[in-house]
Amino acid sequence: MTESPGSDDLAETSTSEGPWYAGVTRYQWLVLTIASAGWVFDVFEGQLFAVYKTPAMADILQVAETDPLVDQFSNYALAAFMIGGAFGGLVFGMLADRIGRRRSMIYSILVYSFFTGMHYFATSAWVIVGLRFFVAMGVGGEWAIAAALVSEVFPKRARAIAGGIFHASSVLGAVLASLCGMFLALSNWRIAFLIGLVPALLILWIRSSLKESERWEESQAATDSTDKKPGMMSALPALLGDRRWAGRAFLGLSLASIGMGTYWGVYAWGPELATDVQKREAATLSGLELQTHVHDVIAEYVPPSDNKLMVFLVAADEIALNAGLDDQGEPLNSEESVSDRVLEKRDVARHQIALLGETQKLESSSNGTPNQQLTVKYREILESGIARRLYSRNSNFAYLIMNFTGGLLGLLAFAPLASIAGRRPAFAFYHLGALIMAPATFYFASSLNQTIILLSVMAFFVVGMHAGYAIYFPELFPTRLRATGASFCFNVGRLVAASILIGRVYLRESFTATYGASLGLRYAVATLALLFAVGLVLLIFAPETNKQELPE
Repeated sequence: MTESPGSDDLAETSTSEGPWYAGVTRYQWLVLTIASAGWVFDVFEGQLFAVYKTPAMADILQVAETDPLVDQFSNYALAAFMIGGAFGGLVFGMLADRIGRRRSMIYSILVYSFFTGMHYFATSAWVIVGLRFFVAMGVGGEWAIAAALVSEVFPKRARAIAGGIFHASSVLGAVLASLCGMFLALSNWRIAFLIGLVPALLILWIRSSLKESERWEESQAATDSTDKKPGMMSALPALLGDRRWAGRAFLGLSLASIGMGTYWGVYAWGPELATDVQKREAATLSGLELQTHVHDVIAEYVPPSDNKLMVFLVAADEIALNAGLDDQGEPLNSEESVSDRVLEKRDVARHQIALLGETQKLESSSNGTPNQQLTVKYREILESGIARRLYSRNSNFAYLIMNFTGGLLGLLAFAPLASIAGRRPAFAFYHLGALIMAPATFYFASSLNQTIILLSVMAFFVVGMHAGYAIYFPELFPTRLRATGASFCFNVGRLVAASILIGRVYLRESFTATYGASLGLRYAVATLALLFAVGLVLLIFAPETNKQELPE
């Protein structure tokens, strides 16, 4: 007998006292695996840019990584990604309600894989901005389709846990992107984006193994029998034209806006907090501790096999090569025409090269014993930007740990809590925890190890609540509008989150002008954390869907 995609209601009745997975069929596990794999690569494509955006933009703009243009175009690309996610999510959501979950999932994966790979051929910063828009179209679409499919295929008693596992798989995507950044040099950003073509192989698996949702087919059959078959674009008016579904749609949109706005406005600043803490911690060092720290900084530029007695000169050669200079600070290609910004980048490199040469002489003359002159040079090295490579690696490690510990545990814990206590209490617990931990983390972090611990606890709440979106949003809408409704909540929320990011910029500038860069970052994030209190108020009006059948 062939297993049916969604025909396990009888099995559910007979196993109602067993564990949540009792009666779940092999096919249902297959659906969850495919949906999760698509979501893993969704997140991988998005986080890949977070890891490589600075070197990519600096390289393509031919400027130093600290140049304001890098941050400016990175923000343009992030805005394009959010807009593309909202637009693509709606388009693919309506497409999934019109032509089915299976075919539309194939199209969405093909879109985000293809356009990520196309970053390899980017010739300008504006091309990257445009590509981020199209990548996000596929990413936004795949989430809504997969979330709807999982909710429709799994029986009621297993639906929340399956949805939680589906969304929790996102951590693997973030980890893959972080590992890519750790093992593939940041200067190889084009190769990293070319790896983004790999998820296209999922299409072969989907075509050979995935069946269409029975709930969707039954809904289509009922619609066909009325001789009033709606077009794809009718789903959104149907969603927003009915007061019952429209109210739920805007409630879900508001919750998702808070979740994504705080993800990018609070959580995504975790690595920057780690960098800031490292700088503040380094400023307190002296003597042998300062010397050891500076040698750790220099080691990032020195291959393991090189002469350890001349590490500052080896590092200077590496910096010169990266700037297109020889060991005397002269251009490798004297006939090359370069922009003013490249000239500025080379001036910075020349200063760093000279500083490293002077430090090498002082260390040699003092036999490596720290003295007042060396202490001055060590501090100049830390302030010159040379330490950025070490701080960046440590910050990427912190981001990896906060994702793979607190973030993953928070995502996995949401579903059991939502199944036992209900969807609303689960959301309330996570919003309250985030409201407390986000300000506490950014206020009290004072060492790298302490920062990693605090960020991981914060990640449990800030990231963990996102698992609730995959569980809750599909439960709010009928089958004919499920993908469209879930996509409206989650993906249009990106647009509202984009406005929160704009507010973040102004908040940080305002606080920085008053308190300085370090405290400006911390106060801005603490202020944005108040959005979690708004989420607690919204939950008063949210319908409870725990242990209820999906609406039809």
